[in-house]
Amino acid sequence: MAPAVDELSNIRPGARESRNRNGSRTGSGSGVHYCAVKTGRGEVFEAADFLAYLRGQVLGPLILLEAGQRPGGVRRLETSAQTRAKQLKATLARHDAMSCLEALKASVELYRELRTTKLFRAVEVNHRAERTAVDYVDGLEERFYS
Repeated sequence: MAPAVDELSNIRPGARESRNRNGSRTGSGSGVHYCAVKTGRGEVFEAADFLAYLRGQVLGPLILLEAGQRPGGVRRLETSAQTRAKQLKATLARHDAMSCLEALKASVELYRELRTTKLFRAVEVNHRAERTAVDYVDGLEERFYS
């Protein structure tokens, strides 16, 4: 298990930011890796809880900001950003590990899309850490399919 830091936690409101030895910014934890580990251990409720947190505290507010709305969780997202709301639906998981991994991958993909908008010009992306976390998720997915 390689340690990883993903930028999903870097933009979380209230997240503490620190700098690693190279001087690049890191978040307070590895959200993607955390969720994948919980899923791999069979802690599906914990993984689903993290996915809900990610929707309400990261993805939802970013979608609303992109739509020119006040970033308040996922409030009225269905009417304010209908196209993104359809994408956000893919981040909902059923109570099983494979569904959690699929929802996590959908969350990462949606975040990557949101990251390319003008809202994120100042965000430093740690591509290596992101790749490490996503590779870990992919490895779990392969294990579940085997």
